[in-house]
Amino acid sequence: MHDLPFGQGQGQLLWLFSGTGEGPRLAEAWLDLGWSLEVFVVSASAARSYPARPGLMLRVGAVGDRTDLQRLLERARSQGQAPLWIVDATHPFATRISTDLALMSEALAQPLVRLTRPVLQLPDAAGTTVIPDWQALTTSVPYGARVLLAIGARQLPLVGALLPGRVLHARVLPTAESLATALAAGVPSDQLAPLHPGGADQELLQALCRRWRIDTVVARASGGRTERGWRQLARELGLQLLLLQRPALVLPGLELPWASVRDRLSRDAGAQVRSAIPGDAGPAG
Repeated sequence: MHDLPFGQGQGQLLWLFSGTGEGPRLAEAWLDLGWSLEVFVVSASAARSYPARPGLMLRVGAVGDRTDLQRLLERARSQGQAPLWIVDATHPFATRISTDLALMSEALAQPLVRLTRPVLQLPDAAGTTVIPDWQALTTSVPYGARVLLAIGARQLPLVGALLPGRVLHARVLPTAESLATALAAGVPSDQLAPLHPGGADQELLQALCRRWRIDTVVARASGGRTERGWRQLARELGLQLLLLQRPALVLPGLELPWASVRDRLSRDAGAQVRSAIPGDAGPAG
């Protein structure tokens, strides 16, 4: 089995696929270790979360499908710019990109490490339930409920269609595309909260839930700080919290839990890197 040569990155290149949750902290830590990085992010707003530092190049925009990824890697190899490792630190619900990266890497014998988030072990409110699929909402959310959907804008049309007779609110990314999707799904503009998941202040979310008289929150069991925040909010306000079960993926490539990456960075890099990825915070999103 391959192992990552953490702490031995001088002049070596990593490709990092991530968002705005753990990505910036990973990038900072690996840059401190001497790696060069190419970071792949979907949007310009996500790119702004990354540090402007020597050794870091940002690629902004959709990377396409498995064939596009294969062409990208083959071109990099032909130019002598191939990564030693590809790091998949994408959201646990971003199953398509994880699958494409894993199968492309297997086909081209490209070392890949996929970071896995822990399943949160926290005391729950009585109304916290993990649901197997969106269809389960039809029997879990009573008619007349005042619902806050924190599921990503793309899922709003599907979930909105499953919940007639409920008063729907949504937290979405503060982008034109997300807002347009939410409005097209029938969520009124005064029932939208455009907030970044990792930066949403708990007091602000509490105030929104009280103002909108929310009794049910629908989110995803992502294992990050965002899920932790919703669980805390449900306990404090006595809300029903419905969490979509995380997809189970069995893919080729090396998997490492977040804590292992953090610990190995700390052990190999010394004291100057020990605070680069805070142990208590874990991943976001």
